[in-house]
Amino acid sequence: MNNIKQNSWTIFGLSNFSYDILDAIESNGDMVKYFVRNQDVDEKIVKRVPQNIEIIELADFEPNTDKYFIGFMDHRKDSLLKELSKFKLYIDNVIHKNAYISQYVTIGMGNFVGANATIASKVTMGDFNFINRNCSIGHHSLIGNRNKTGPGATICSLCEIGDKNAFGANCTIIPELRITSEVEIGAGAVVTKRITGSGLYVGIPARLVQRKS
Repeated sequence: MNNIKQNSWTIFGLSNFSYDILDAIESNGDMVKYFVRNQDVDEKIVKRVPQNIEIIELADFEPNTDKYFIGFMDHRKDSLLKELSKFKLYIDNVIHKNAYISQYVTIGMGNFVGANATIASKVTMGDFNFINRNCSIGHHSLIGNRNKTGPGATICSLCEIGDKNAFGANCTIIPELRITSEVEIGAGAVVTKRITGSGLYVGIPARLVQRKS
């Protein structure tokens, strides 16, 4: 007899990336009950939502599912978190069934880990990070808060990553580097030395092309 409980989820935010989140949740045998809109959403995205999932407005939200997740990658989450604070919700992690996370990882809340991603031993990760499909984070790396990676990004071992960074698809951060906060790494870039200033870095080796104002 199968006694495994199917958890129901509420996802705050609705975007094209919502379907990666939906896939990850369903890969674990759970189901999404609600998408909660906190801003205007393209009708093309709305029409793609499966009919068994209800779309509600933030003003109409009441906690009545087992788990909750903030499903937009933008790091600007403070206003939503403030709005939700009255409900005292725990924001769960969404981890695809086919991701590999070492048993020796320390991970916070509200993180997404996509299909075939690997998080190696002794990684410490904060809150609200999005680790996309096929990404790799090497052992003993420290990952801050509200970072996001494109598919196939690699952060090698013993790296220290700040907050609110964006790592483009298939970029590589070589071992033992420190990346400060509010840095954007272009797709396919290879970072070969530490980054201490916020801005956009592209190329092989990665170089600064635009400082953050």
